[in-house]
Amino acid sequence: MDMENLVDMITKEVMRRIQKLSYDENRYIKDKVLLLEDCFENSNIKEALEEKYIVDSYSSDINVDCYKAIVLSKLNLKVLSNLALGLCNGEYEHIIINALFKGKRVYVLEDGIEYRKYMSGANKNLYKLYTEYEQKLIYNGVDILNEGNLIRTLLCGQDIHRSQNHEVYENSISEKIEKEQEVIKNSLSKKLITELDLRRLYMDGVKEIGILKKSILTPLAQDFIRINHLKIKRV
Repeated sequence: MDMENLVDMITKEVMRRIQKLSYDENRYIKDKVLLLEDCFENSNIKEALEEKYIVDSYSSDINVDCYKAIVLSKLNLKVLSNLALGLCNGEYEHIIINALFKGKRVYVLEDGIEYRKYMSGANKNLYKLYTEYEQKLIYNGVDILNEGNLIRTLLCGQDIHRSQNHEVYENSISEKIEKEQEVIKNSLSKKLITELDLRRLYMDGVKEIGILKKSILTPLAQDFIRINHLKIKRV
């Protein structure tokens, strides 16, 4: 075999191996997930997702094209309102709306939704307004999940609360809100609750009564609860 043919064979073999190596490397390149909020540094989410993804934290020069999913741990009143109305008045809003336009998956942790904390004392109509804002986010493609479901969704590919499940999820939110507001409506704000206090509500058909966490029930009130199978919830 002459030198020219030998060089040609070696060159082809080297190129074949380079192409194979490049293919293998590309096949195992991890997708990227963007976590908005610093609290993820101490969260189980970041550690769990790093098994499958390259996990980045927020920075001012984010390019959403690089990410498979965006995760927001906290949703305050301002950001929720802006997102529901399609307004890019902040960096987070710009990232999330841009990601949704480009078909990226956007997740919000439900424990970080600020307005829900004010359920017990909020004006009913104002609280309902923010509930509608939350539902608009769902309609626009945002998934609202707890930490466990978020990890399962991203690691296992389970689509929690997507498409046909949105209606079920929204109904469950509305039912939960209406139920808790009903309890608040039928609450007793007294520190000492007597049988008479409970009887007045019971005569109006109320079977679930809210009381303050530090309220004291008299012995007769406790007997009345037991006999009439009332449900007491401390709020």
